[in-house]
Amino acid sequence: MNSVTTVIEDALRAYGVQPDPVAMERFLAYHQLFVERNRLMDLSNVPDAEMPRRHYVDSILPLLRYPGLVCPEESILDVGSGAGLPGVPLAIYLPDHPVALLESNGRRCDFLREVIGKLALNHAQVIESRAETAGRDVQYREKFDITVSRAVAALPELLEYMLPLTRTDGKALCWKGRRAEEEIAAAAEAAQKLGGAELAALPYGTDGEESVLIRADKRVATPDAYPRRVGIPHKRPIGG
Repeated sequence: MNSVTTVIEDALRAYGVQPDPVAMERFLAYHQLFVERNRLMDLSNVPDAEMPRRHYVDSILPLLRYPGLVCPEESILDVGSGAGLPGVPLAIYLPDHPVALLESNGRRCDFLREVIGKLALNHAQVIESRAETAGRDVQYREKFDITVSRAVAALPELLEYMLPLTRTDGKALCWKGRRAEEEIAAAAEAAQKLGGAELAALPYGTDGEESVLIRADKRVATPDAYPRRVGIPHKRPIGG
């Protein structure tokens, strides 16, 4: 049995989920492409052998830890997808959910398109755009049931990217680490101004890891003033 799929299968079985053979083949194919392209591109600095646990399992672990976090057939947008994390593992694990990967870097978009094609992820697509631009595009603004993001930006900035793309009554899910509580405190004003409710911290780490999923429910429509123009959320985060 391949070591890549063994790590993922063990994580699934720990939560009573039977691994799907097709999904395992896709995880292995994704890993092989990831490692190959990582030699030519700056996709990740995680050692190859640690990618299954630190990238792929970490991307789906909150869903295993909190059943019902994602409802059947809900659409998912990965904001700042980069190498496809967490969006590609989610697309592999959730084959009945439309998944979009939002990324502004052209080379990384090409990699994501290659992944989608070679893994036959027909329910996934790549959106090549800055989040601030997509958030003002009627094609994408408040169109997604769930927005997700992992290792992209500090939470006040990140929410300005995510909540304008999240439909009312949807939710934004942010993968964070040991400073999650500090980020929640710093992002309270941003969440309120962008139409979100009180932020919730959902610990999900294993083996002593301090991993936390921050959940921001979308209660009302985001005001037209947000997102601000490209670069401003980073330079002047709400509440900063």
